Amino acid sequence: MKTNYYQLSDNDFITSVDLTDWESIRQNKDSKHPYWLFVEDITTAELAENLKYLQLHPLITEDCLSSDHSTLVDRYVDAIYIEFPTNAGHEHGEVAYLSIICLTDAIVTIRRGEVASLPNFISLLQADKKLTIGNTANLLYLLFDFFTDKTITQSLVYRQHLNLLETKLVQDPDDIDPNEITTLKRQVTQLESICEDQLYCVKSLIIHDNTIIDTAGQDAYFNDLVSNGEHALRSISRLNGRVKDLQDDFMLQHRESSEKRLRILTIISAIFLPLTFITGFFGMNFIDMMLLKMNYGSLMAVGIMVVITLSLLVYFKIGGWFD
Repeated sequence: MKTNYYQLSDNDFITSVDLTDWESIRQNKDSKHPYWLFVEDITTAELAENLKYLQLHPLITEDCLSSDHSTLVDRYVDAIYIEFPTNAGHEHGEVAYLSIICLTDAIVTIRRGEVASLPNFISLLQADKKLTIGNTANLLYLLFDFFTDKTITQSLVYRQHLNLLETKLVQDPDDIDPNEITTLKRQVTQLESICEDQLYCVKSLIIHDNTIIDTAGQDAYFNDLVSNGEHALRSISRLNGRVKDLQDDFMLQHRESSEKRLRILTIISAIFLPLTFITGFFGMNFIDMMLLKMNYGSLMAVGIMVVITLSLLVYFKIGGWFD
């Protein structure tokens, strides 16, 4: 288990503090400067042992130890528990969650899965981005805003990929791998689900009055975050529709191409059917058969086959079979 301890203060960067364990958070309470515990590489057993020091509601402890990620937000008198989806665009298609425990004097974030960009967020807070208000609400806003921006950025990546596939479908449909469209469809659908859950987590904090998260003075920030999330969700939904249209167009062109090939095979079969009959007829083992004893019998047979072939070709051409 690895835990990094930080302290929040007004108009300042986060400050790293020397604490030995989770129990020391309760022993060193500071209502003006809440603590932030960033936890990673922790087992279920280690998490269960450390959660005892926070004296949480049993249902929060149960949800925190569970791997289902079904609740997203739990609110109780003394704490709020949040499961926030983070890593849009993971190469293996797996969604990593950030478990967040909000207390009046501390916030605990537990990394579940591969949240590769989280160290960048911490470095940003330590070096470039100050807390406007040194409380857990401001930290949550910056955290949500950071990962919401990641979601929006990923949607732009998928949009660019979709534009390339649409252009390729017009210029050279045979050059498109159907698995590429299927993969993009799955990725965009997953991104839409992530965006929905992120938006739900943000709204859940601002539409319910509570004493755990004090959003006073930050309403504009959170409302702007909600607006960005709703815009991103609409954009991703439209993107999902475009991917579905692309998939339908590709299947239509692929079906037309297959039907064209079948038409060619049908024409070839129709042409060779009478020719096969003629060769089979004259190949029978009979002594007296017309044309066999004529001087130009073989040429007449070939001529008949040529006429039949040309007649069928003209017939199929007039019928539009070659269009």
